[in-house]
Order: sequence, then C-alpha cells, then structure tokens
Amino acid sequence: MAAQSDKKNITIKLNDYCINILSPQKMEINGPYKNISNEIGKKFLSLILKESFQKLLIKYETSNNSDELDKVETKLIELLGVPEELPTYYFELAGWHFSFKPPDIVESVEGPGDKKLCEQIRRRFVEFAETEQGQKLLSDFLHIDDDDEDYDSEEVTIKGKILKESEKAYFFAASKNPPLDLVEDCPPMWFPKSQTTLKDSGELVMPYWLFNSRFSSIQKKVLDEQEQRHKEIEAKLIQVLGIPSKTTICDCCAKVDIPQEDMTKIESGQLLCPECFKSLRAKS
Repeated sequence: MAAQSDKKNITIKLNDYCINILSPQKMEINGPYKNISNEIGKKFLSLILKESFQKLLIKYETSNNSDELDKVETKLIELLGVPEELPTYYFELAGWHFSFKPPDIVESVEGPGDKKLCEQIRRRFVEFAETEQGQKLLSDFLHIDDDDEDYDSEEVTIKGKILKESEKAYFFAASKNPPLDLVEDCPPMWFPKSQTTLKDSGELVMPYWLFNSRFSSIQKKVLDEQEQRHKEIEAKLIQVLGIPSKTTICDCCAKVDIPQEDMTKIESGQLLCPECFKSLRAKS
C-alpha cells in the first residue's frame, strides 16, 4: 500500500488500479478496465488543484504510519470512485493453472506446454470469459455466487412449511437450507419439538448437528449432482480452451505421450498402455 516516489513521479496503488503521477497535469492509470481507468483519471484531474487533495497525496507519499495510510487510501478510493478490488480465483485444469478475476480478467495461465501454447490457451480463455455463456460456466465452476454462510455455528435456521404437527415432532418441507440449496420437492423431514424452535415467520431453528443428521442423505444426493455438474463443466472448459490431455509413459514398452486416462495401473504399481495391458491379460 505504501507509495513509491522519486523526484519525477509518485505511484499510488488503489485496489486493482495503479496511478502513476508524472506531473500535476499528467498521469498514467493501469487497471483491468479502460473505461473505469479513464473515469478515475478525469476525477483525479478535477481534484489535483485542490489543497485538501494535495495534502492527501503528500500524506500517502510520506507517511510511515500504517493506520494513517489506510485512512488516506480509503479516502482516495472514495474521492476517485475506485471500485472494490476484484477477488482472485485460482484453479487447475488437466495440469494447467489459472489465475482469474471474475467476470472476465485473466491474470495468468501456466502449464506444461511451451510459451506459444500458453499464449494460445490464454487468448482462448480471454475470449471465452468475455461471453455470457463463458461467464455463466466459470461462475458455476468456481461457485462464485454461492452464499458464504457459517455452517459451523451452533444453530441453523431453515425456511419452509409445516406439513404435519404431532405432539413430539414437526414434519417440515424445506425449500432452501444451509449448507446446500435443495430442490423444491425435497422430501419432508421430521424434527423433534424438544430440540427445535418454530418462529412466527415459519422458520425453524435447531442445533446444527440435528439439521445435518436429518439431511445427510439429501446432502449426499445434491453433492453427487454438484460433483457431476463440476466434471461436465471441467470437460467443457478443457475442450473450449484447447487444453491437451495429460500424457504419460508406459512402464512396460516405454511408449510416450499416451493420454493418462487410457493408462491402467496394475497391482505392482506400474502404468500400462492399452496394448501392454491387453497383452498382459492375454498371458494370464
């Protein structure tokens, strides 16, 4: 966060945007979006001649107090309209590693291929991330829109309706429940009255362990569906980005560049290509 300065310029880092002040009338702004950089530049030029703004820049440049720098940075972000810093997601596809800022900022692409292949995959990723379909798939793949709830708390609250009430239990149909979103036709579950509290709003409060035990089977079903969906999106991304399959060497015939998914691991721990595995089975 500290400013870098010399006799010629000052560099200020505000979230995803870097402002290089070359003179009171000249600057360079680097950031993920050019239109936002331009807006920040216009606001900067409209404020630079104000004494209060100049004092902020001097404090940013000279202060060694971290608390003071935080306050100055916050004020500069507010005055210049700098958007919040975009979260960075890191993920791996078939041995390739990606750094990505939603909705469409590709920071880095690294993998086992040469520079030319890396650049080709990066270019395809940039083009794909700029499309509506690409942004939707990446959001689903990275769980960007998932609610960030505390599922380790002592109590949970679920929403739904009471289907049947007995002296000892509620038969409750839930439409949305932490820690997973469940389908509308979720089978009704019962919760003992002695361990639950029914609010006037229809919400049911219970200990976390109780909720977890009642929904364990449904959770597994939903998790299995999510895992299958994740694999489908992963395969789609690998195809769209043109990522080559992982390859390996046969431990028997030493043939190279065999797709990893075609290999078979035998009891000895060796990996055999289809031909060698077929030959081994024929001999046994």
